[in-house]
Amino acid sequence: MSPSELPFLVIQIFNLLLILGYPLLSILALFQLRRRKLESIPTALWALVILVPYLGPLAFWLLAPRGSAETSK
Repeated sequence: MSPSELPFLVIQIFNLLLILGYPLLSILALFQLRRRKLESIPTALWALVILVPYLGPLAFWLLAPRGSAETSK
């Protein structure tokens, strides 16, 4: 590999991480949403928010209210 190809390799690795990161973050957030004991409408709204790329799962983890099962511990 020549030195001129290194920036392209770094960019490709970054793109791969971005492509794999969104589905992974969304799946993890949806599994955590299932574990929280929320009513049906807030659960459906959070599921829609989670589908927004990158910002949705991050917003869920930062802003989502705790379910009744988690607050009773």
